[in-house]
Amino acid sequence: MNPYHASRIAVVALISLLPICAFSAETGHDQAASENPAVSGEDLEKIGERIRQTGALIREDMKEAADQAATKELKQRQAQGSRSGASKPGGRAARTEQAERERQVALVAHCAREKQAARERAARALMEARQSAGLRAGQPAAVAT
Repeated sequence: MNPYHASRIAVVALISLLPICAFSAETGHDQAASENPAVSGEDLEKIGERIRQTGALIREDMKEAADQAATKELKQRQAQGSRSGASKPGGRAARTEQAERERQVALVAHCAREKQAARERAARALMEARQSAGLRAGQPAAVAT
């Protein structure tokens, strides 16, 4: 028998087995899905809340890292300015101007942090209000007698 014909026969045999394997894989998947109960709405709410909390922690960590980086850069600039200002004549005026610029940069950064914190507080308050409104909407109405 020619090897070319033998390989053709092997390919045809493997292809003919393919649908059988595919169906058996599907039935295994269906059985696993029927054993696990569906996820309830309460579970989804808990998962969503945990994701929101994790997101808030990540945002706080990023803010702290940005603040630390800004502080470190400011200290490096001050150290570099003090080294270069001491060697230059009239360095006192340059140092004063540099200090004023750094103070303004720090003030702008502080205002930006305060605005961001206010936005987050407003978002949290809105979310809590929506949640409490959702709870009230889901509760049966009280009947006045």
